[in-house]
Amino acid sequence: MSNGIRKVFSHVTPNHTLFNVDMPLDCANIQRFTPDGKYLISFTACQQGIRLHLLLTTAYDDPKSEEVRSSSTPSTFHQFFSLHYTRMLSMPDNHLLCKEFCLITKNHKHMILVSSCISTGSSADHRQSIPHELDITIQLFDYAFYIVELETGKVVDQQSFRHDYIHLIDHAGISIVEELFSVLCIQTQEIHVFKIHDSGRFHLLQSFGQFLHNDDELLLSAYEEAENQWHNDQSSYCTSTNSLSSEKDLNDDIRNSSDSSIGDWGKALPREEADSSRLMTAKELDTLLRMEGYYESADDKEAKGAPPYGGLFQALLSKLYKRSIAAAKGLGLQYFYANLSLYSTLKMWRMQFLGRNRLLIKMTTLPPNFLSPLRTVDQHTKVQSNTLFVIFNMIRAEIEDVFDDTSSKVADLLLNSHSQRNNSSIQPVVDGGLYKNAGIGAQKTYLTARGTTIYDRKALEKLIKTWRRPESEGSDAIAMQKLSLFLPRPPEMQPHSPYLDPSLFRYPKRMLYLQDRTKVQMDQIPFHCRQTALYKFMLDARTSSDEVQSDLRHNSTTITFIIPNPVYPFIITQRQSLTDGSSININFHVYKHAS
Repeated sequence: MSNGIRKVFSHVTPNHTLFNVDMPLDCANIQRFTPDGKYLISFTACQQGIRLHLLLTTAYDDPKSEEVRSSSTPSTFHQFFSLHYTRMLSMPDNHLLCKEFCLITKNHKHMILVSSCISTGSSADHRQSIPHELDITIQLFDYAFYIVELETGKVVDQQSFRHDYIHLIDHAGISIVEELFSVLCIQTQEIHVFKIHDSGRFHLLQSFGQFLHNDDELLLSAYEEAENQWHNDQSSYCTSTNSLSSEKDLNDDIRNSSDSSIGDWGKALPREEADSSRLMTAKELDTLLRMEGYYESADDKEAKGAPPYGGLFQALLSKLYKRSIAAAKGLGLQYFYANLSLYSTLKMWRMQFLGRNRLLIKMTTLPPNFLSPLRTVDQHTKVQSNTLFVIFNMIRAEIEDVFDDTSSKVADLLLNSHSQRNNSSIQPVVDGGLYKNAGIGAQKTYLTARGTTIYDRKALEKLIKTWRRPESEGSDAIAMQKLSLFLPRPPEMQPHSPYLDPSLFRYPKRMLYLQDRTKVQMDQIPFHCRQTALYKFMLDARTSSDEVQSDLRHNSTTITFIIPNPVYPFIITQRQSLTDGSSININFHVYKHAS
């Protein structure tokens, strides 16, 4: 951003608030502005259609608008927006659009939406076909991802996932960089990587989880067919051979048993005449097993032992095994097997792109409340144990690096990231970073998809120093564990806005620490010019200016969603209740000429 443009945004600000705007009944779920700032995207109240509104003005230059300068009227919304179109989507039965999911493609021509419903079909057959999926009972869903043309609302393409669980809130289970789009399926433990063409079509490039290469499934299926054929041949041979002799041998044993002593080995006695202390002969045991159907049940698939590991998990175990052997100085095997039970509980939990060729995968033991429907914005204060971060090279289908949540590489991933906007390409850099003296040296590090400014770096460094203080029972390991909760970073909910740029405006430091600055537990947010420290404007999410606010910096009962326009001085704030998620009020923050 040039200095001239910065100067304009520093002077032209959304300095006037319209409280409690009366929204149209069929425009209840506001999503975001388009990247050019011209349209506002929202969902219909039934969550089965989309509405696109054209932004008409952001200032009060028209004398006809004089009556709405200080308060909202039923026509306030229409003073600023006009309906461009309403489109009902053709969705599967019982599907509803996810209210917190809306992404824009790289070319700004399409939006990505998703609908879901509770899976009603049985997943037993599906579970047998995927041996490495979760072994716990969770509510599964059916999902459908749509690519919708922004200008017309036409659905261009659709991709479905059935009997699975995907983190949709805050885009947590999704990652996007340029034209690449990935989805992490928690239940089946698969990462699906798509390419989105300029025409708006999905093209599946690769899936990682059960398999790593395109021909893995073909190779394993050929081996399985050969093994099954061998079992069938052995079973048919044993059946044809033993069926001819079993009856004759049994009759001969019974007929000759009267001339045999109890101590003779290899001679079968009738059960009613045999001594209870005598061991059963081999022929007698074989006959008994055949009568009980043991050999038939041994051929069942359930009797073939535990299913094999998936390809990605096998690659992780191989990486950890080789590292243990190399680093433990003779105790590698003991160290690896001592932690094998812990490794076996790890599941893919989050992921994000590191450039076009790599994935950052967070593997952890599933927390007991991971299906909780409501999550606060201050989860960075909690520590989640048993976590590994994996850097996976998609081109070579191999794991490049593995480190836990106490490693200083966690800080490198965050602090070495540069400003990356509009999902731009990211390349690896060689930099020791802040922790180059902590054993990392000049190793290769990778930039995260969401960049940080110098002010973000200072805020993170301050957090790290706070978490390290011994007087607060802190340490380097605890600091890295808490910092690791910022990773991986999902796609941003809202487009970049100059008014949320910390290099232009100074706002409460609490917002700098948040994973998503457009979701805050604050009702009033003052903004000051970074250069002059002068007060510029206030985002006020209260129902009116007369509402009593006991704590300016924190509100534990409500959450405020900030919906900024990326181009014009227009910001929408939507306050919701944390208890039931219901919307309390919507305010418009617009530009007003100085009188």
